[in-house]
Amino acid sequence: MSQLLRILEIRDVLSEDNVLPLKEIARRLNNNELLKRINSYETNHIEREYKNYYSIDNTDNTKNDFKEAYNYAHPYANISITKRNRINNQIVEGIGSFWRALGRNLKIPEGKIDDIDLKHQYVADKVLELLDIYYNQKADPQRWFFDLCNALEKARRKDISKSLQNIMAMNI
Repeated sequence: MSQLLRILEIRDVLSEDNVLPLKEIARRLNNNELLKRINSYETNHIEREYKNYYSIDNTDNTKNDFKEAYNYAHPYANISITKRNRINNQIVEGIGSFWRALGRNLKIPEGKIDDIDLKHQYVADKVLELLDIYYNQKADPQRWFFDLCNALEKARRKDISKSLQNIMAMNI
């Protein structure tokens, strides 16, 4: 159940301001006590304040607060180092000869892929440099995970994509 709730949070279906999916689960379980608690939460919960962060009146502190709040709100913006290493290890261990296809699908130029191939002897080193280039130059902080999974699937490695999704759902 906790994994389901975590996935709903990651997909932005369930949040502290939107507990309707939780209510539906409680209804289907016929758990009146849980429904009472959810209703109590809804009546006592104060929603986050939304304001125009782009107005001229805002100071630099407001900009920093917005940046921190935004990064906190997006589930893929700041993942733990442990989770990032686990994702990288899963790709390195499983990609094999498909590393070039992964690079192409991540929109890394063919010249850089050739340079990586000439520079490193072992596939693991090639994949790590490829991922490093992707994270540092190409990755959108909000969409990087979706793009990475999509690239793996296009490279015919859907199994690794599924493994990464499982890792992302873990609470590590």
